[in-house]
Amino acid sequence: MLTEQEAMELIRKALAIHDAERPVPSHVSVEQAAEMLDVSPRTIIRMKMPRNELGKIPYRAVLEALAAR
Repeated sequence: MLTEQEAMELIRKALAIHDAERPVPSHVSVEQAAEMLDVSPRTIIRMKMPRNELGKIPYRAVLEALAAR
């Protein structure tokens, strides 16, 4: 039988593995970026975030904006 501490450690490891395997998008839409940053889509447009030829914003740019908050 596992102790509570051992069970919690096992859960943490399982969640870390799950997070590592979860696919991460390379680009997101303006609406998705706005939702991630908790701002309006118009604010995302005003932020002049880089975009590809389809108008998608690199996921890394959204993460950097989130970290800068």
